[in-house]
Amino acid sequence: MARGDALRLNRLAPGEAYTIMERRAWAKRLGKSAAFLWNDLRATVTIPSAKIDYSQTTAIRFAAADKVQGAVQGTTNQTTIVRDLRSRDATNAAAGAARFGRNSNVNATVARTWDVADISFALANNKAMVVLGFVSYTSPPVLDAIRFTLGGIVALAEYALCVLAVDLTYRGAYFDPPLVYAPGQVFAYDLLSEAAIAAGAESFGFIGYVAEPAGLSVLPDQANLV
Repeated sequence: MARGDALRLNRLAPGEAYTIMERRAWAKRLGKSAAFLWNDLRATVTIPSAKIDYSQTTAIRFAAADKVQGAVQGTTNQTTIVRDLRSRDATNAAAGAARFGRNSNVNATVARTWDVADISFALANNKAMVVLGFVSYTSPPVLDAIRFTLGGIVALAEYALCVLAVDLTYRGAYFDPPLVYAPGQVFAYDLLSEAAIAAGAESFGFIGYVAEPAGLSVLPDQANLV
């Protein structure tokens, strides 16, 4: 079957087939490890940190940074910087409040039941975020899965966290594909654990990037120091 016939059978909207081809061609130049950021019909898996090499993470990082930076520039038309994703970005916590410096589960969980929208808030219209992976500070980790959603309603991806309990040396994992949230979208995630745990019992963090106008958190590197 020709590629065009396959796309038509999938009933893509007019022009969408061309967009998919264009994105795939662009991502291919970064290598296969980055292409999943834009490929259609994809699954979601967790990759232990010990099983991914630096060339893969470099390709993923470059593609992810370009993705979120483009999302903000297209909205604000301002100079945009990309920085590390911090706990406050993923929790919307104010300085001095809980989860400003390190993330943890907000609610107590019920055994074998999803804690829906443990965190849920709308990103500002000048901010985009990509979640590349997960790191646990708790030994042994007590969370078994995390599910990212749009506002606790539309499930975008679900990742198993059992690899963290097996590999306690790294206690980190990458998400394939990463999760990208555009300006104005409602960032939310659900948590699952086999046993009931108290609020704040699991400390964790996300690996990722945030794009925002220069000056909100840090200034652009005008002196090219890095």
